Amino acid sequence: MRIAALADLHLVSKKPKTGFDKAGLNNKLEIIQSKLVELGDEAGLYKQYFDPSLKPSTQLDKFSDVLPLIARKINESEVDLVVFNGDIFDVSDKPNRDTGIHDDVYEAIYQFVNLIKPPVFFLPGNTDISSKGNLHADLTKLDGLNDFGKDKLKNDLGKIALVFSRQGNFALKMEDCSIFGLNSVGVRRLGLSQSENPNFLYKFIKEDSKHSIPVVLFTHHPPFRVLPREVTDILGAGFPSQQWILTQLHGYSSDTNQPTMVVSGHCHQKLDTYNGHVREICLLPMLKKLEGDDSFNIGSLIELKGDEFSVSDLKI
Repeated sequence: MRIAALADLHLVSKKPKTGFDKAGLNNKLEIIQSKLVELGDEAGLYKQYFDPSLKPSTQLDKFSDVLPLIARKINESEVDLVVFNGDIFDVSDKPNRDTGIHDDVYEAIYQFVNLIKPPVFFLPGNTDISSKGNLHADLTKLDGLNDFGKDKLKNDLGKIALVFSRQGNFALKMEDCSIFGLNSVGVRRLGLSQSENPNFLYKFIKEDSKHSIPVVLFTHHPPFRVLPREVTDILGAGFPSQQWILTQLHGYSSDTNQPTMVVSGHCHQKLDTYNGHVREICLLPMLKKLEGDDSFNIGSLIELKGDEFSVSDLKI
């Protein structure tokens, strides 16, 4: 079983931004800077984490130029599945982002999906939804979350078990491994049920415990700490609403002695560590230039080898 995990493309339209609030952004930055002054900011946190000029984004022209290379790399990797783990777009109602939804960006993603051979599953990120539209809902009509996607999975992979929820979660079994995708945005932004995600995962985890198989779970917001504590103190407490994921997976691994993994994005920082029984992964932004060479990040290749997960870089 091989999965290409991608996140945080933040694709920006060539068209002018709509609803961009420069005054609101400046006010937000002033508040952040004042808090950093109180801390002393001896570690240069503003420059590393808050400077708006460093905000990851991908211009449409750049993405179009390298799109064939990205598709070829993914196809040559012979993955069974591609999971885009949120923030493929760059829209939001926050003052530093575009609220508009532009056709040129949609068209680029349609081309992306059509060039990639394996099925593509999209999970929403916080910059995929604005008051003017839910880009994730539109993407799910492309592949993976519709009848065409289900038929494609069955044709490509043989007999599998595949379930979707109205919240945008998915669960499938592939080669004696359970793969979950949980929508971490919808609960807060779309007014969906707070209990649906825990109930969805618990139902399948309970069933998997009877068969004792590895589990890999995708969700945009990490249920673990990725950024330094000083940064999360300014931004907020992190993502405590997601921490139940770790509780369920720790219990599952303890009961079954099977490997479990959580794959997230959002923080734009690479993380690969073990927390007890659970492997915690945070993906680098797509097309981020990698240190030490001239390569650009695509994502991570996750492979189940026996009863262990291996993780390696996908880059161009």
